[in-house]
Amino acid sequence: MINTSKADDNDLDFVPTFLDTPRRVDSHPESYLAAESWISLTCKIGHLSTVFRASLMLCVAATISQSGWIWFAQRTRPLRDLYWYDAASRGSLGSIRLLWNLRFIRPACIGALITITTLALDPFFQQTIKYQGRPAVDPDQRAEAVAAYGYNGSIGLEDVFGDSYLLMPYNLKAAMFSGLYSSNQMTFPSPPFSCPLGNCTWDPFATLSLDSSCLDITSSVSLNCSNSFLGGSGITCNFASSNDDLLATMLNGTTTRVMMEMETYLPRNSLPALIPYLIPYRDITGALATVQWVKVKDFLLANTPVGALVMPNTTYEAGRCLVYLSVKQVEAKVDNGVYSERVLQEYNHIPNVTAPPMYTLNGTDFYFRDPWTWDRDLIFQPKFAPKRNFTVTWSDFDVLASSIMQLVQLNEEGGVATVSTGDSAGVGGPPVLVMLLQADNVTTAMQNMAHYMTTALRANDTQLLQNKMHNASLIAPNQSVEGRVWVQKQFVIVIWAWLTLPAVTFLTAILFFCITITRTRIHMVGVWKSSPLTLFFHTGFNNGSSISDEVPSEALHTSDGMYTAAGAISMRAVRASSVKFEVAREESRKLSRDELEIWR
Repeated sequence: MINTSKADDNDLDFVPTFLDTPRRVDSHPESYLAAESWISLTCKIGHLSTVFRASLMLCVAATISQSGWIWFAQRTRPLRDLYWYDAASRGSLGSIRLLWNLRFIRPACIGALITITTLALDPFFQQTIKYQGRPAVDPDQRAEAVAAYGYNGSIGLEDVFGDSYLLMPYNLKAAMFSGLYSSNQMTFPSPPFSCPLGNCTWDPFATLSLDSSCLDITSSVSLNCSNSFLGGSGITCNFASSNDDLLATMLNGTTTRVMMEMETYLPRNSLPALIPYLIPYRDITGALATVQWVKVKDFLLANTPVGALVMPNTTYEAGRCLVYLSVKQVEAKVDNGVYSERVLQEYNHIPNVTAPPMYTLNGTDFYFRDPWTWDRDLIFQPKFAPKRNFTVTWSDFDVLASSIMQLVQLNEEGGVATVSTGDSAGVGGPPVLVMLLQADNVTTAMQNMAHYMTTALRANDTQLLQNKMHNASLIAPNQSVEGRVWVQKQFVIVIWAWLTLPAVTFLTAILFFCITITRTRIHMVGVWKSSPLTLFFHTGFNNGSSISDEVPSEALHTSDGMYTAAGAISMRAVRASSVKFEVAREESRKLSRDELEIWR
């Protein structure tokens, strides 16, 4: 043990092997281990545990035996003490006896404690490995989402901007009105996607988007009330505004029977209303239209009598939205079959399209694209998608802008649409506006419209392909965004804390080893370890001679040296009055029995 021979070094070769196995398997799927080796991990851990404990005990046993020789080198001791050291080197029971006899105060007690502790190490090794279900990427499966890299879907070319809405394809027009009609809906349709196992993720990707930025301007609306023979109380009201010119113009001339008014504008015609809100509006290049409205809240046709009027206690809402095109960076995922997206960034300003500013009002610059700029397409080049151009042709821009302007069947320059009550005909007005009057929140309806239209933009080519091939799982290659498919796998988790006791035991063994080396040199004891030949070669007779006289002392300083020297000596047990051992040196004179008697 104390000798730095190659054989003793090999006793510790298990240490890097044992530590390397948990490190390699930690946080790896169980299938990875099965592919790496046909031996199960449990079997490996059991094997390594056995090797660890056996190697440790082999080293510690030899060191305890060496401590016994040091014990006798200090001063004269009872010969029976050798028995306690020998028993301790053989197992835990002998170690307990040694601890009792040495009262826990000798260095050899460290080795005895290690021997006892080693018996309890096996459960600690078994507890280090735990199996845990975790999601993992399946390399054999493919997930796909869709992105719109442009829009060029108009069905023709129209010279008159106001008639461009007629060229909007059916799917986009249906999406626009579906969004308006879904203000109370809690869930919305997702863009087409393919996720074979129901759990997928995608790296952030960019897509063309149609969005709306809305403001609540209810505080800018007031009720203008006066005595009237129409109301049962004698007081009726109409909507008015004193601090918002755009609202005031729209509400001019309203009566007590007007339940809702909505007006659409080209962005250039709504600049006075947008100046107070410059931060969200002034740099939006792809602005399509401005929509504003005022309406009575909680208006239910079934419970509202014919001839309903606006009264002093009537509740109402007012809002204004700018509908625009942009490019968004989104992060998509599918959890248990449910698709969801999170917007990370938005890019809506294209410097080269509107330089210099298209409009200026009271010293404020606006960078909206003019619908009549027919020589300039919208080409978005966001920094978060440097290898992509997102293009909307000028004709398609006109189609989208004209369609928003015609939201409630108005003219190309916008105009006011009204829903009002009558004495006998209930409510009257454009069907879309009558529907919005009953909506819980028009702002939500406008945002839903933008969401549905964005979904239609992204799904356009994919839907055409699916309809053509009669396969609802296909994704158009020009819109496809590849993602990862996640599956549940069993992972191996190494709980390193359970290796604390084995590690402490191992470090303590090293400490015991070092102490024994030092004490061996101090007391000038040979490296005899557990060799039984020590007493044979190093026991002197009363006459001063010993069996080792003919052997150089250097050769008997180690257990290996004594082993070599013993090869030239023979011994047998002979029976006289009791059993004794007869020792003779080969090819030499036969020594007398009295000279060669060592022990009984």
